[in-house]
Amino acid sequence: MRLTIPRRVYTQAHMDLTAETVEEVYYNRDRLGGLKMVYEPKYLRFFQARFELL
Repeated sequence: MRLTIPRRVYTQAHMDLTAETVEEVYYNRDRLGGLKMVYEPKYLRFFQARFELL
């Protein structure tokens, strides 16, 4: 997993919520499935890509 966060955009409350969410995903990792990329445009790959559940 890659997590990118733009600088000087978010408040501490945003970062706290992000940390809580990452922790929740980690603790439930055995119950969560993955995704498979089924469409990948030439530009802005991850912003316009399409995924299916594994």
